[in-house]
Amino acid sequence: MTSTSSSGKKQCCPREVHVEDIHLGDGLMEDMGRRCLSEVFADVWLLVEDQRIPAHCVILAARSDFFRDLLYGSMPKDRQITLYVALAPFKVILGYIYTGTLSICTLSLAAIVNVLAVAHLYRLDEVTMELNKRLEQSLHLNNVFMVLEAARCNNLEELAEECFQFMDRMAAELIREESFLQVSKATLVEVLNRETFKASEDDIFWLVCEWSRQNTQENIQSLFSLLGLPLTSEEEVYLGSSSGPTDAEKPPKSVPFLATLWPEKDVAYDKYFLRRIRGSHNEQMIDLRHFYRINCVSLIERIKSVEICYDVQVSCDQQRWDRVSRIIPGGMPWPEGWMNVYFADRPVRFIRIVNPENERKDLLAYFELQAKHTTKL
Repeated sequence: MTSTSSSGKKQCCPREVHVEDIHLGDGLMEDMGRRCLSEVFADVWLLVEDQRIPAHCVILAARSDFFRDLLYGSMPKDRQITLYVALAPFKVILGYIYTGTLSICTLSLAAIVNVLAVAHLYRLDEVTMELNKRLEQSLHLNNVFMVLEAARCNNLEELAEECFQFMDRMAAELIREESFLQVSKATLVEVLNRETFKASEDDIFWLVCEWSRQNTQENIQSLFSLLGLPLTSEEEVYLGSSSGPTDAEKPPKSVPFLATLWPEKDVAYDKYFLRRIRGSHNEQMIDLRHFYRINCVSLIERIKSVEICYDVQVSCDQQRWDRVSRIIPGGMPWPEGWMNVYFADRPVRFIRIVNPENERKDLLAYFELQAKHTTKL
């Protein structure tokens, strides 16, 4: 088919003309957004906490199956419906229903978890999926327990499991996080009970000891049983107060530190000498990094020494040192093999070796040392 233009030339007309759709949705969403929290055309009022929020049935029902069932079931005569949710996360979800935008960029992770709980309640699957994804991407060593607690409070088991899987992957780093020491006993037990939480026995033991020091009101016997330690009575982990100086034959009646019993375990084991520290005046000592009940220190000479007298001293605070043994070789060479020093069991954190005659306190450099509680006397 042809046509003739004003210039007299013939033009060909296409058989089909394709015209693309025109999208003006931005204006629609702006108009919808202006209706949010507006009484204009409102036909239902939502009572949340102490606020009466105007809303529009058709918008709520179109965007949420929850509201469709709620609003088109049995509407009260006063057209007021009470919702038992927190106000702040509800307003975020209501904003999404009207605009399609989740305004969460200024919210804390705990607040976002609360928004997720409301989205889950209202069966907003797309929102639930996106918020889960954002929270999973935001998990970090210093926030995973906070997200877990919020997930548990809102019965969000999938998010809670994501938190546990993150802990499993980051177990070696997480176990040294200070936030681990603030968790509830129930959470600590649940984490340590997971077969997939892989950390060294020493690290787990250190964690439980440190957690116990900060949660003295809790009964920690069940925690130690998780580690397979033979703690069978409350006397094996106890708390007391300082009662003044003691002599080498008698242990302190009570001490201001939580002390842990680990029978037959060398609590001074230090492959890379990381527990050897220096105090003032070139003083050398071993820091056990926790308070243990011990009754035996074993020594073996690494470097020949010319000293003629050695005091083995122990302390909980580096302020009061108790001598548990005095060794006088009497001019004879140090005996071959380990020398065992036994004493009444007591709580100890620091150990040093001192020459009482010249007060030399750097003698630990000459020895390897073990410390434990033993019944093999």
